[in-house]
Amino acid sequence: MPRRWTRTAALALLFVALGAATTTAVAWGIALNRTTRAQSTKAPSTGAAAADQATANDAAIPEFKDGFLFSPAVEYPGITELHSSRLEFWNRKGDHIEYTSFSRLSEGVSIARTVEQPPDGRHIPANPMSRISEYRFGWPARSYWYLGQIEQCADVIRGTRCEGLWFPLKRPTGSSDFKSSIGIQCGSSVFERWLPIYILPLGFTLNTLFYAAAWFTYLFGIRSIRRNLRTRRGLCTGCAYDLKGLPPGSPCPECGRRSAHAPSPAT
Repeated sequence: MPRRWTRTAALALLFVALGAATTTAVAWGIALNRTTRAQSTKAPSTGAAAADQATANDAAIPEFKDGFLFSPAVEYPGITELHSSRLEFWNRKGDHIEYTSFSRLSEGVSIARTVEQPPDGRHIPANPMSRISEYRFGWPARSYWYLGQIEQCADVIRGTRCEGLWFPLKRPTGSSDFKSSIGIQCGSSVFERWLPIYILPLGFTLNTLFYAAAWFTYLFGIRSIRRNLRTRRGLCTGCAYDLKGLPPGSPCPECGRRSAHAPSPAT
């Protein structure tokens, strides 16, 4: 009995490890294969685009709290983008922000509604006039994330930085290279790929269990189901030879397998 429990525990740990590895591989694979649209398209922010979207769908209005603007989440297959900005707002009427210091906004245009806490557990930009984006990856649930922050003055971008695992595809000289580093790195055209290194506990756990179950089904489940079905029908579990009429436990005449589930002799 102890040996059986030890084997069961070892198999359980193996499948959990396979599930965790698959969760990481899927999230990193999605991050590496982000489409051009996912890399370049941003969530609606302050301006006419946000106002137009808010008019079409009130649920898509950005949210505002204590000087921070939280744009609606942008969803792609396996990717969620969450954008936050810190801006100077001039006026607030009721639960809505009516206009800001941005001259391109028209007075009376509702661009955000006030909330009691940041949505989606988002990160808040530390510096004024900056934008921070959280990118979440994984399927079926989001399991990994990394941050990207842009420092800007009005419409001029001063600099960018990301927190994650990065590697450049090419050196400035044009030679191919693979190089990785964990931590905060300045954004650059050289750093063409970023991998998420921070874990979303709930999503990681759900994905790990999902992929562990998938691996178990693939490696053992299908074979076990087939064996049970053949046993019920009185067939050899290996080659499906009809064992009816043979003594219990006798080997299969076709493949030689000794089946412990051979039926009793036919009467």
